[in-house]
Amino acid sequence: MKTNARQNTVNEPVDFQVDELFFSTTDLRGIILSGNKVFQRISQYNREQLLGSPHNIIRHPDMPRVVFKLLWDTIQAGKPISAYVKNKAKDGRYYWVVANVYPLGEDKFLSVRFKPTTSVFTTVEGLYTAMLEAEEKGGMDASAKLLFDTLASLGISSYDEFMQNMILAELKNRDQEVVKLMGGKRHDVDAGEVLRGNKGVNDPISRIANLCVSTQREYELLFEKIDSFREMAQKIIHQSSFLQGVAREIRVHSINTSVSSSRLGEKGRMLAAVSNALQLTSLESSRGITNASGHVDLALKQLGEATYTTCSAKLLFEMLNFFAHEMISQQYSKDSSENLQMSEVKENMLYLDTLLEEYSRKAYDNLQKLNTTLKIHSRHINEIEKFTRMLSIVKTTGTIEISWLDEAGEFSSVFAMLEQLSSKAMEEISQFRKLSNKIMRDLKSIGDINSTIAEAQSLIADQMHLI
Repeated sequence: MKTNARQNTVNEPVDFQVDELFFSTTDLRGIILSGNKVFQRISQYNREQLLGSPHNIIRHPDMPRVVFKLLWDTIQAGKPISAYVKNKAKDGRYYWVVANVYPLGEDKFLSVRFKPTTSVFTTVEGLYTAMLEAEEKGGMDASAKLLFDTLASLGISSYDEFMQNMILAELKNRDQEVVKLMGGKRHDVDAGEVLRGNKGVNDPISRIANLCVSTQREYELLFEKIDSFREMAQKIIHQSSFLQGVAREIRVHSINTSVSSSRLGEKGRMLAAVSNALQLTSLESSRGITNASGHVDLALKQLGEATYTTCSAKLLFEMLNFFAHEMISQQYSKDSSENLQMSEVKENMLYLDTLLEEYSRKAYDNLQKLNTTLKIHSRHINEIEKFTRMLSIVKTTGTIEISWLDEAGEFSSVFAMLEQLSSKAMEEISQFRKLSNKIMRDLKSIGDINSTIAEAQSLIADQMHLI
């Protein structure tokens, strides 16, 4: 059976453009219920052949089975998933897509696909080949182990984290490739431009298309902010790690000072008190840094969720926009044999709009959770700063106490090192605060973007009912 499947393949790609989007809806069994014209063209099946067929009609034998198991396990649990998928067209040629599958109510799924263009895809393409070989020798368990071991070797803790990184990278690169395709500048076609004077300019689908065009910048801003947040998050991770290292060094120096002062007997009594204060302060600083780091971990988890929901909202918005323009073109197409019925057009637009509203809301809610976590994190930073300043005071006191000791040289180097560490910590804390405050300011501005999006979605919903 595997041999027959390979015999029906042709090692040539189906060509399609980076700006094209296509979708399909399926039931719980994976039976195709609908799809747009781009799907028909790329798969090379007509509507009659697609509708009612299982989605695996386009499955390519080069795909590891475990990827589809992961996909179905995830969506049947009511969660979305994104994955690289190699599909097979009717003539045996292949086409790669970034497949993004979203549960739709309790009995349907909607998948939006686009062309992959990043180096991540190149890596995964090679990984799938290795997974397929592992699968043929050791079954899906061996293939799954190779997948997750590879992700772990790349510092990726879960498939969720992988798809958050992947969809952001692919959409970001797609935007850049679309600009190149359009001659170096982004060109958003207005519905009126498509119609070129036809009398249908005021029909509901045209108005939906125009509303999409007018709202596009808001989704782009939201997407840009997410990308910016992730860049700043990497700096926060570095600073958090640095502060933890500083806290450990201060702790070691305070213990060494305590041990050395105890050897001095009565002469070191005041120095021992300084050393104890130093240990206490370093301990409190360590606790503050641990608490702050815990909230950094939580913020990163929330940022990952916000990344996926924001990217999904942007993708669903672009799919709705693309489909609306596709349907405007259909109205004036000379060949109507493959046209969607208006009832099916309305149903598909409602599905896309429902998911768009859902993921726009989730994106906003996830960003608000992130904002709350960063506020708590900011309070921990204030505590760390307070204890770091106390270290400077303790250091100054210690310097005075050792000034009359014969062993002053032994301790002065320690206090000099503490001064250096304290100074570095204050510098990192300052940068830490600046980044957190910038993210929180940007998160606050998202409220205005969300209001504009919500208003547009309400207007789009009104037009849906008029189709």
